[in-house]
Amino acid sequence: MRGLHLLIELARRETDERQGRLGQLCQATAEADAALTVHEQGVADESRIAANDPAVMATLGAWSVHVARMRRCLQQRHAELYQDEAAARDALRSSFVDLKRLEMARDNAAHEARIAAMRRAEQQAQELYAVSLVPAA
Repeated sequence: MRGLHLLIELARRETDERQGRLGQLCQATAEADAALTVHEQGVADESRIAANDPAVMATLGAWSVHVARMRRCLQQRHAELYQDEAAARDALRSSFVDLKRLEMARDNAAHEARIAAMRRAEQQAQELYAVSLVPAA
């Protein structure tokens, strides 16, 4: 039973570590999403300015190549983080299931030990009762 308690503690630590990692990935994904939103808003702002100023419109073509490259990088980073987040969720779910299985095994073992102790106590009581019924010589 002691080994089971150690396994539960290790599973708990693993679950906590995976939960922390998932939190970090969620934060990074949110930051990547925000960066993409800011980028898109900046592109929209620059496009509005360019629509009203012919001098800016002339430079918009060269700038748009850079913008497209930056958008692809931001989208790729967001997609990678999203995939990592999904994998981290699966790993956390698996760790949690393992932890719960170990805890159930511990609880079942404790329950079986209580039942065995009650049976022994009942058997001892029956033996004492049987001895008390034997007439004294």
